[in-house]
Amino acid sequence: MKEYGEPCEKFKDYYPVNLEQVKEKFGGLRFYYNGGDDHVAGLVDMAEEMSYKICERCGNPGKPNKVGWIRTLCDKCMLRDTL
Repeated sequence: MKEYGEPCEKFKDYYPVNLEQVKEKFGGLRFYYNGGDDHVAGLVDMAEEMSYKICERCGNPGKPNKVGWIRTLCDKCMLRDTL
C-alpha cells in the first residue's frame, strides 16, 4: 500500500494543475491557472475558443453580440433579451 502523497505508477506523467480563476470577458471565458502540460494548455485553449460559439444561457450554437454588454447568445436568447 502506498502512503498518501506518493505517486502511483498509473499517474507517473501527471502534471498538477491549480485553477486560479475563471472569468467572463468580452463574451468568452478566460481561465487563469498554474501547472499542467501541453495537453492541459490545449484543453484550456479549446474551452476558451468554444465559449465564443456556445450560448451561455441554453447551450445551443451562439455568437457574441455587438451591442452593449458583450455576451455569447443564440439568436433566440438574444431576441429574448431585447424584448
